[in-house]
Amino acid sequence: MRGYGNEWGKHFFVDAASSIVVEQANRPPFAVTRLISHVIPPDITTTIPTEDSFLISVALQTMRRGTWDHWTDGKAISVPVVPTFHASVFDLQAGQVAWVKTAFDYLHFNIPRETVDAFTEEHGICKVATIRPTICADDHAIANLTRLILPFLDDPRERSELFLDHFGLLLCSRLVEGYTASSFSIEKCRGGLAPWQKRRAEELLMNHLEGNLKLERLARECNLSAGHFARAFKTTFGVSVHRWVVDRRIEHAKVLMSHSTLSLPDVAFRTGFSSQSTFSRAFQQHVGASPGVWRRNVGPTSSQTRRLPWTQPLTSTSSEMSAR
Repeated sequence: MRGYGNEWGKHFFVDAASSIVVEQANRPPFAVTRLISHVIPPDITTTIPTEDSFLISVALQTMRRGTWDHWTDGKAISVPVVPTFHASVFDLQAGQVAWVKTAFDYLHFNIPRETVDAFTEEHGICKVATIRPTICADDHAIANLTRLILPFLDDPRERSELFLDHFGLLLCSRLVEGYTASSFSIEKCRGGLAPWQKRRAEELLMNHLEGNLKLERLARECNLSAGHFARAFKTTFGVSVHRWVVDRRIEHAKVLMSHSTLSLPDVAFRTGFSSQSTFSRAFQQHVGASPGVWRRNVGPTSSQTRRLPWTQPLTSTSSEMSAR
């Protein structure tokens, strides 16, 4: 996998690129790169080396018609107006050349074929032979995935292994379901967790609310594949694993704010968030009010501070750590 990070940016005359390589338990990694140029690139892109990967490129600002020319294997591709969060999908085995004639802001997902092959094998479907090259797709699933991953590029401290594992499943699922000939749909898989699996999953997650638990570990404890576990968990609980964990952390934070005089940075730290800003953003999204506003409405009771069940930062128990 070569098409990511600063090496990818050089083709577009961008010197510094924000990027992450997402390592996955039982699947090869994929990469996410954000390229921002505040000036018009001086020329057509340099030759982009072919590789056995698929590329999803998402516009983070609108591209007007005529500001982007594109060729695939020497054939000109018509490019319309590209609104914000619209996606284009390419096979990097074909020669890709672009001429961008405006400042731009783009997020690129490089997904190696072997990553997609591992996903299809896990779900018992045929390997992907090729994808449908697509320009300017109004794909709400990819738009939402883009919004989810952006904070992880801005602040490495926000990276949760559990979230990134689940994100990889969703990204591969959308690529296979939306841009190949496969009839696969992750929504068709309806079975939930057995009662014992539900209990075991809750037990593990409550001991790892800081988020540093691999989806593969959870799945293995329930005798399921990672993909099957993720689907069954959502069927059982109505939310993804990552969302369930964040919900529990928010409830933990509410207890601390309503029964102690801890500062908001301390509350953020003790509930497993990387920073107060990360905590505030998550709290606002889940509760509909900032932590400060919510606390003023509820009011802390300092006399109950010593009675709190959770007064230490969220960390894995020693027994769980040794079992990893």
